[in-house]
Amino acid sequence: MRTSEKHKLSSDSADDFSDSGQQSQKKKKARTTFTGRQIFELEKQFEQKKYLSSAERAEMASLLNVTETQVGYFCAHLTLKQLSSRCSKNKNK
Repeated sequence: MRTSEKHKLSSDSADDFSDSGQQSQKKKKARTTFTGRQIFELEKQFEQKKYLSSAERAEMASLLNVTETQVGYFCAHLTLKQLSSRCSKNKNK
């Protein structure tokens, strides 16, 4: 994309503002709700192996009918949760 096209696209965005002068908000994607089975399988896999390869992530996603990105975010969340738990235990000593 050429620079002039970028400027044209950004200048054509008059729809970014509503009649009241406030910027309209884009709708966020709904948060994924994992089923009990999905959570169980993801946690079980995480206990066995904390870091999944892209092939393992793809396999888990296919098995659980979620995206690879969702599997990655779930594992990252569990990692942070585990680290946070460890840090709070160390502070209480």
